[in-house]
Amino acid sequence: MHLGDYVDEAPIKGTRSLDDIYQSCNVAVLEPAEFEKAKKDPKWIDAMKEKLRMIEKNQTWKLVDMPSHKKPIGVK
Repeated sequence: MHLGDYVDEAPIKGTRSLDDIYQSCNVAVLEPAEFEKAKKDPKWIDAMKEKLRMIEKNQTWKLVDMPSHKKPIGVK
């Protein structure tokens, strides 16, 4: 099935579907597979620092001690 099959309305003159745009893009995002590699990459270090700055600025979360009766949630 083609992405265009899901469009309810005719496109506006002079616009392109996202499917057409994606097909014409030759962009690849390469991410380190492991933290050990990412922490050595200056671009990733800057990105991680910026992410932490924004978390602190927006007060998205705060670090607290884990209650003794709780177990940590694992991540992959």
